[in-house]
Amino acid sequence: MGDTVVALALSPRADGVAADQSGYVVLVQPDGSIEVIETSGMENAQLDWTADGLIFADTQYDYFLADSLTRIPSPKTNFQEGLFGMRSSDGQPTIVGVYNQGQGEDQFEYVNETVVSTADSADHSEIEGAYFLVGRCDDRVAGVGQTSGEYLQGEYRSDDWFERTHMLAWLTGTDDGQEDVVSVKVGPVSGIAADDAPCVDNTLFYLAEFTDAGGGPDLALHAWNLDSGERQELPIRDESGLALNDQEALPYSQYGSSSIRNGNLEWMDGVGRVWQTSLESGVTTMLFQVEMEPLTRWTLVEFSESNLLVVRNDNDGEKLELITVDRNTGKELESIEIDDWVFDQMASNIVHLYSIAVPPGA
Repeated sequence: MGDTVVALALSPRADGVAADQSGYVVLVQPDGSIEVIETSGMENAQLDWTADGLIFADTQYDYFLADSLTRIPSPKTNFQEGLFGMRSSDGQPTIVGVYNQGQGEDQFEYVNETVVSTADSADHSEIEGAYFLVGRCDDRVAGVGQTSGEYLQGEYRSDDWFERTHMLAWLTGTDDGQEDVVSVKVGPVSGIAADDAPCVDNTLFYLAEFTDAGGGPDLALHAWNLDSGERQELPIRDESGLALNDQEALPYSQYGSSSIRNGNLEWMDGVGRVWQTSLESGVTTMLFQVEMEPLTRWTLVEFSESNLLVVRNDNDGEKLELITVDRNTGKELESIEIDDWVFDQMASNIVHLYSIAVPPGA
């Protein structure tokens, strides 16, 4: 991978007019030049970069990229919920992916699939549920999804959108390879979506509406524990107790597994404001502003230990650039203009930029 500073995952939509077009993983070098790996495509394609290398997947293969590229045959559906680089029990580098297969044979069933790959093989398991939020908790993957199938029973069965229930489940590391549902609770109607939700002490943290918001803008930090099944909802408030009722904050908020530090969840909203929210109180303060085109699919963020890496339109709106921002000060440390080929691909609306990844320690 040479001196790659950021990897980009581009792919067509699975149900779009360009669904049969190729996808790409793009390796950006320090001078902005690129190396391109063509794939068969994967909507919402994710990347993960660990000490073992860069991992990604398409509809035909799972990939390890380190000194060389390893392809593991792994035919699968065309929509990804999350992708994680891990180690198996015997220490082998492992790719764990969660994929959305869609509605099952019964109208109340919904099927996701987990794929666990090593350099030699790929194991596929169907699981019940639509897990639009997934996260890595140590050596296992967990998720939050809308209740479906056998879990949609009794008090949890409702046709009222505002009484929809959600379930918290272990998706990998179970005895039978199936989902292990820990808890079912009435959930908020929007905002629960994350492909790399932070997990601390077996608790998934994520931003969503209040459960009883009724479609309103009230925002909360949710913490759902996989040991007890208890869920806590902390209202997002400023230091004076006023609600952060900002429609620009929730729909485009971005955060990841490295967003939690010093007892806070750090996240960026749809207009480039970076916030920190206390895990204990929900008190939220603005840290700094990143200049960007607001409310756009062109901007993606990756939180590293000390920096914020942002792929965005440049000031002229005709190029993409990678900027590195110090998480402590908000100071822009570096800017790299990315080769025009990437912008041209996105501008054609054939492929979309779904995720970015940076080397460990970036």
